[in-house]
Order: sequence, then C-alpha cells, then structure tokens
Amino acid sequence: MCTGTLLRPDVMLTAAHCVVTLSGSVITQRLTPAQVTVIADALSMDGATDEQRFAVAAITAHERYPANSNMGDDTSVGRHEEDLCLLRLARPITTLPVATVLPVAMADTALSAGTRLSVSGYGARRLEAGMP
Repeated sequence: MCTGTLLRPDVMLTAAHCVVTLSGSVITQRLTPAQVTVIADALSMDGATDEQRFAVAAITAHERYPANSNMGDDTSVGRHEEDLCLLRLARPITTLPVATVLPVAMADTALSAGTRLSVSGYGARRLEAGMP
C-alpha cells in the first residue's frame, strides 16, 4: 500500500516503487493500470467510511527509475530523486470532501520571502534519519 498526492482531480503523484514487483533489488514486474486501484478517503482523520475506488487508466514512472543507484549504493533499485510516478485515473476524484488537489509551483515560479508553502510526502526528514 502506498500513498499519493492529487495534482489534478484525475492525476495522482506516488512513488515509482509502488508500481513494481521486486525480488530483492531487481524489478521482476511492472504493474499495469488494471493491477492498480486508487482508494480515496480510506484514512480520513474523522473516521469517515465514504471510501471510493478509482481505476487507473495509465501509469507513467520516471524515465530513469530504476537507476540502479540509491545514494551511492549500486545494488539498490532506484534513486530517491527518481522514485516518482504519475497515475492517470479513469475518472476524476471530485466528490470526496478530504480529496483536495495540491497546487504545484513550477520550477520557474517566483516566490517571495515569507510565502507559505505546503509539503506533501513521507519518509526521512533528514538524510541520516529513519522513517517517522
């Protein structure tokens, strides 16, 4: 099970390692859209049970994942920087109160000092830290 972030009502960002099957550090299978289901509202903080499932129409993993390099370790599956995947949903998520689209600033977006930003993700907060 993996988490994701809605970039548009029909596009979710997740990790590339979520759409592969591994045997040790070797990818043995890349999942097809028919093998992946997005479940929305499954973990709402208020205990809501309005869980909905969304079929995936297309999977686009980062072109360099796996890169056979993970922080200098040549035996691992892929680099953290390239562990990205976009899921295009067969229908948009529009009816769930907890499913909101995260606005994304483009690389050329000018941000002034003091601009409030949102961060989405999980994992280590520092290179030497473990998972929270």
